[in-house]
Amino acid sequence: MYHDSAGGNRIKQKEDSKITKYRYNKLNELVEAGDKKYYYDANGNTVEKEIRKGTIMYNYTTDNRLKWVCFRKICP
Repeated sequence: MYHDSAGGNRIKQKEDSKITKYRYNKLNELVEAGDKKYYYDANGNTVEKEIRKGTIMYNYTTDNRLKWVCFRKICP
């Protein structure tokens, strides 16, 4: 079962007995989904995602195209 805000953002998900809550910043970017956290640059690109097993980092070109993804410090 999903619960959405008046603005259309998912705020809660219930699957069996597990409940996942979602949180957004003032720019309407997802910043938390359960135990996952998201961070963005000034252009709205996801630059980090924190998960249980570590941090995933994203890097972009000057025209906002995904250049590389790094996990557990294995980076290009």
